[in-house]
Amino acid sequence: MVHCGVLTMMYISVLLLLVSSTSASHYYGGSMTFTPKGHNPDGSLRVDVRYKEAYSYCSTQHVWFCSGGNCGSDIRSVSAQVDSYSNFSYNWCQMETLRTLSIATDSPFQLR
Repeated sequence: MVHCGVLTMMYISVLLLLVSSTSASHYYGGSMTFTPKGHNPDGSLRVDVRYKEAYSYCSTQHVWFCSGGNCGSDIRSVSAQVDSYSNFSYNWCQMETLRTLSIATDSPFQLR
């Protein structure tokens, strides 16, 4: 015997799964790395954050934002298309971004 509440929860879970998978259908995946680069003259930390991402179209790019902690401020940010491929049924584009951040402390932070 299945209760109505269980069916409703299963239905909502399936809907959420469909919404999340279709909203990111243009995004194929990526990677993010960081490299400490020393200290700025004011004592803050200088960090290079590099991310490579693949999309279905080159006009698309993810915008990373600070979701927790002190993420610092951009010293510079450079983005470029690394590679792309397109044919009748499939499109693919790889973008790479290098951001240099000035971070006041070595406390944890989150980029999303």
